[in-house]
Amino acid sequence: MRLILLWLLNACALLAVAYLMPSSIQVASFATAMIAALLLGLVNVVLRPVLVLLKVTVVFTQAVSFGLMVKPDSPARLTTMGRMVRVLPSALVIL
Repeated sequence: MRLILLWLLNACALLAVAYLMPSSIQVASFATAMIAALLLGLVNVVLRPVLVLLKVTVVFTQAVSFGLMVKPDSPARLTTMGRMVRVLPSALVIL
């Protein structure tokens, strides 16, 4: 039920944008808005996991590079970073 309600709300939002900004978007009918809302939902379902995966890799890379740049002479930090790098290939296989 929630999915259908969200689908209808997205279609109404598309119609509202078409009404408020007629030069930027044109929607012929409510059925067209429903199809467009369905397509936008499918794109959102497909792209969200990909973007989350890219975000995780970027954050991990930044954390590793920042950890190596701040006091690289600390033996504890080098040991920790060595363990992280050793675990990294197996973590990528799990993802």
